[in-house]
Amino acid sequence: MPDGTCRGTDLAIGPHPNFVPNPPVLHPGPPPSNIKVLLICHVFCDILNTIIV
Repeated sequence: MPDGTCRGTDLAIGPHPNFVPNPPVLHPGPPPSNIKVLLICHVFCDILNTIIV
């Protein structure tokens, strides 16, 4: 622009749906995990956050 301002376009470009394959399973659910390991990691993170802060 002559006054130095910049403008973005209001146009989004994406592939045609025919070129984007569908996933093999529509919604497989959350990824598998070990609840005990995640719980231990959560406790360690909470302890570290209280020590650092």
